[in-house]
Amino acid sequence: MATAHIRLGGAMGGGAPVYAPIPNELQTITTSATSQQSTKTAKAGDYVRLTARGGDICFAIGQSPVAAAGSGDVVVSGSSIDLGPLSQNDKIAVIDA
Repeated sequence: MATAHIRLGGAMGGGAPVYAPIPNELQTITTSATSQQSTKTAKAGDYVRLTARGGDICFAIGQSPVAAAGSGDVVVSGSSIDLGPLSQNDKIAVIDA
């Protein structure tokens, strides 16, 4: 069982793109052997930072995503991944890897 930290928000331009200081949405999900979708949804153009703590997680992104253990994209425990831009109402699904 791991914890997935989800941050949805815009990115600021400039020399190196960085997240806007205030996220649009934040959510924490305790993962399990069953795919779980975020209840928070993206705005068009949002980026997601997905962080795994306490175990590796697999994830999927979309309007009605389903994460599958042992396949797809993985975030290793203690690390983060930044992805985007997302579409309006995209969600993030997570599952134990």
